[in-house]
Amino acid sequence: MKRWMLKIGVFLLIALFPSFALAHFNHPELNWQIVETPHFLIHYHQNTKNFAHQSAQIAEELYEKLTSNIGYYPREKIPVVIENIDDKTGGYTTIFTNKIVIQAKSDPLRSSGNLSWLEEVLAHELTHYISFAAIDESIVPLRKMMAHLAIPMWFIEGLAQYLGEEWHSLKQMSVADQARENKIMSEGDLGAFYFFDGWGRMSGYYQSNSFVRYIFETYGRDKISEIHNNLGKQPLLRVVGVIDITGGAALYPIPRFVNFDQALRETLGKDTLQLYQEWRKWVMEKHKLKEDEIDFLLKKPAILLGNRAQSPTFSPDGNYIAFASNKDYDFAIFDLYLFHLSTEKIKKLVSGINTYFSFSPDATSIVYSKTDFYSPSRSFLSDLYQIDLSTGHTKRLTYAERAFQPVFSPEGDKILFVKKEGGNSNLYYLSLKTGKVSPLTFEDDGLTQNFSPAFSPDGESVVFVRFAENRRNLYILRMEDKKIHPLTEGDGDDRNPVFSPDGKRVLFISDRCSPQKINREVFNLWSLELETNRLTKHTQVDGGVFDPAISPDAGKIALSGYREEVFSIYIFPFDKIISQEFPLEDEFEDEKNEQQDHITEGQKEIIAEVAQEKEPVRTKTYPYSPSLKLHYIFPWFSISETESFFSLDFYASDVLEKHGLMGSLYLSRDTQYEFFYVNRSFEPTLWINMYHKEGRSTFKEKTFPVEITGQAAGVYYPLNNKISTQLTYFQEELKTHLFTRALEPVPWEGSIRALKGELGYSNLLPTRDSETLPRGKKLYLGVEYSDRQIGSDLNYLAWYAHLNNYFKLSDNTSFAVRLAGKRIETQDEPRPVFSLDGWRELRGYPQHFLDEAAGENLLLGSVEYRFRLQERMGGSSFFYLDSLGGALFFDAGVTWLEEENLKKKRIYKDAGFEFRLRMLPFGKYSSVLRFGMAWPFDYDNRGRFFIMLGGIF
Repeated sequence: MKRWMLKIGVFLLIALFPSFALAHFNHPELNWQIVETPHFLIHYHQNTKNFAHQSAQIAEELYEKLTSNIGYYPREKIPVVIENIDDKTGGYTTIFTNKIVIQAKSDPLRSSGNLSWLEEVLAHELTHYISFAAIDESIVPLRKMMAHLAIPMWFIEGLAQYLGEEWHSLKQMSVADQARENKIMSEGDLGAFYFFDGWGRMSGYYQSNSFVRYIFETYGRDKISEIHNNLGKQPLLRVVGVIDITGGAALYPIPRFVNFDQALRETLGKDTLQLYQEWRKWVMEKHKLKEDEIDFLLKKPAILLGNRAQSPTFSPDGNYIAFASNKDYDFAIFDLYLFHLSTEKIKKLVSGINTYFSFSPDATSIVYSKTDFYSPSRSFLSDLYQIDLSTGHTKRLTYAERAFQPVFSPEGDKILFVKKEGGNSNLYYLSLKTGKVSPLTFEDDGLTQNFSPAFSPDGESVVFVRFAENRRNLYILRMEDKKIHPLTEGDGDDRNPVFSPDGKRVLFISDRCSPQKINREVFNLWSLELETNRLTKHTQVDGGVFDPAISPDAGKIALSGYREEVFSIYIFPFDKIISQEFPLEDEFEDEKNEQQDHITEGQKEIIAEVAQEKEPVRTKTYPYSPSLKLHYIFPWFSISETESFFSLDFYASDVLEKHGLMGSLYLSRDTQYEFFYVNRSFEPTLWINMYHKEGRSTFKEKTFPVEITGQAAGVYYPLNNKISTQLTYFQEELKTHLFTRALEPVPWEGSIRALKGELGYSNLLPTRDSETLPRGKKLYLGVEYSDRQIGSDLNYLAWYAHLNNYFKLSDNTSFAVRLAGKRIETQDEPRPVFSLDGWRELRGYPQHFLDEAAGENLLLGSVEYRFRLQERMGGSSFFYLDSLGGALFFDAGVTWLEEENLKKKRIYKDAGFEFRLRMLPFGKYSSVLRFGMAWPFDYDNRGRFFIMLGGIF
């Protein structure tokens, strides 16, 4: 046992619950159902029925394609969980609990191509599920665990995209740009990209897709199943025998990592590095620009702020551009900014918004969407807000409407917006006079998306993008009769439409190209003349342009352009851009003329057109009833002369994890165990814990046995997305040492009965280096009460407080402060005390020296100036060196007994520096190696070198 067992912390030996996993909310109000198909169990709750049935149909259509490609058919029906609680989008696959989770809210702007968002995300996650099932589907998933570690991230995610997604224009844009800039990631980078910042992570996904696509388009798609079959048959264990020349022997079973390179060599004849070099050479050559193809349009941005400056919007008076930027953040977190066109000054207006917003017609305010915690539903939902530009005052306009992309009407009396729910996106409008919210479109099939609306100058029409029947095209809605008509057709991805100020054109972004081309083009600016239906292409960029905005006087046009891994705002004379016309190929001209004829023939309303009929999947629906299923069990053993042991770890839960049971058993000379049950069927969460631990502890370089047997129960309740509470009752039978007033250890055996209350607060922002350069603060307060009246052999009242505060100074530097305090009040003799020895932050002192610094009160403080020197240092997919940084620090700590005067107590102080090397083993985990020097102020005046793993506050 570690030294901390001498302190009051011994009474809670184990982390009884993952305390303060903030913003994890139970939703007992949800009524869950199951749609069962031949191969799937689709779990859904109210308001997602249509989405769930679409999922069932699509999943069965994907099943044969994916299983045949991977060469494996899972033994059991695959659980899929559909959630529609928060305004988040995406999905994930759990490797060891064997299920797929899909969020029933799509964001069509995050993708491209002809696949529906549901089909894309479901195919992606189903590929993950079947791939790992092909390697190991046993209840003892040691091979799956070894494979999960050994298979590089580029293959895992690249294969899911290759089999589950299209090669669409956003991927083409990113990979081509990085190839031109000679920024194709190394093989090691591609194995660790999940830890990069926002667009770096997305680039890693896209390049992984290109890499895997190259492999199987070059060597044959049949190699997918051969690779998985090879991984599933490789030897997994080896037994190592040790013989001592003085007598004695031992046998140790050692897990053998699944060898991914071996699988590649035996199926493709080449290893990872050879394949990577082939692909890199190919992709660099493929995207090399000829001299006459160089883009001179996106050369000098007007606004370069962060690596994602997007959604430019002109003010009605033409003096300002509002835009969104992720400056100050590592990921896609956006703030709203105002750019003065004359002075070029930039002012931040609002933090943490959703992109796309609108000026009021009188230019006095901006309406925007913001995702925040909504207490009544305990969910993260998006609503509309309005900011007064003169006062900075903000006003909330909607509540729990799940509202995005707001647009003021020209009269300023209503706001058009997009509502995303249950897999659909629909157009709604808010009357500012009455506050009433009314729908304009009524999609409820779980698939169709209506988004990116824009009013005509006269307010009589709305142009928007509609994704339906696997196409993204422009449509127009007449406000008078609510009739909807198509404006464009074809396979192009049309997006971001806006009317010209005279109302005669619709300008939009598209990746349209000749149907004869295999790959679509990148996104360029197009226009459609409403009278003639004439399509014109106005830009020919090699990066991509998005979000067109036109000044009220039609003098300027602003675009968000992508180049060199950065989105920036570009401003051009409108006449210059609109007068540019790039020729369309003959094949596309024919398609365009057919489209014009179709539209001219009567502006048919095709909203209700019937898709090609598919054979319906056989299903049955019934209520969900939770039942525990054993997900995995990990037995392990070792036989030796000195110590033999057997261990067992397991986890069981129902599909929705309303009930969970985990356990750990260790059998050797002593028996140790821990069993933990959690119930999330209610709010709050309930849990029970049983444990027995044995070990040793030290004090003043003496060693003492420790034995503890306990039971605990508690409730965990998050008050909101930042504050959580927990109440625990525990009882323990304890054999250890406590202390006299002279701090002499005394053997002690007895019972502890106690109550513990905790309060936690956290507002940490997501950062790329969350261990070394976090942002925000964490606060923990706790009180623990034990008394003979509740059956305890000790009377005490203990208090705890911890505060960590992290301040960003620049992109690569920060300032961190840590304060901690503990106090215990007791009249018992012997008694528990606190010691500084367990606090590794007094880095200038030897540990055995600090364990003598003990008392009933403790204060500790540390301050650090932190810096990052280098990132993406390199390595392999197996072991990657991510970043090197460090810190200059000062630590101080003191303990004292109740009868002592704090002013006369010695305060231990040190200062020094350390370097921090962030490593990414297997590209899936993060660990920080720390090494440095610390000088104590009053010990031996010598610097102390230290090296440790993790433990950064």
